[in-house]
Amino acid sequence: MNRLAGSGATVTGIDLSSRSLRHARATSGNPAVPVRYLNENYLSNTEEATYDLMVMRDFGAVTPPDRARLLDVVRDHLVPDGAFSPRPCSGFHHTYRYEPERVSLDKYEIVKEGGARSHLSWTQYYSPDTLATELTTTGFEVAELLGDVAGTPYDADARQFAVVATVHE
Repeated sequence: MNRLAGSGATVTGIDLSSRSLRHARATSGNPAVPVRYLNENYLSNTEEATYDLMVMRDFGAVTPPDRARLLDVVRDHLVPDGAFSPRPCSGFHHTYRYEPERVSLDKYEIVKEGGARSHLSWTQYYSPDTLATELTTTGFEVAELLGDVAGTPYDADARQFAVVATVHE
């Protein structure tokens, strides 16, 4: 965006994340080059503005139904003979399971123009018994076993459960 604005183009950046917009403003490089930032969902952009060019980072990260909505919004905001440049990213997801430890690792690799990054997400799996054992060895006791955090009754055949633990006295 900054290079476009620096070339004399009128630039608008749209993002749902106010944190991302703060980062964009902070790293803009040249405060004299104006960029208009809109804190909203680009899937429901209802402003009246039209654009000669629309560029989207992470087009490939949008779900297929949302991509269809996005393309409708883009079409509605482009001037006749305007251009759209989706800049797709490639994503790779690998899951590694370590059964004896009841742990899995989800590794997400995002490859974009200019580089790649990885995100690791570790998940520990528990049964009600293994969680109760871990809690009691550290001074807690299971006060209640539930089906989920909303408080539904526990179902031994379900894939999830929740525990309310109290300090053992």
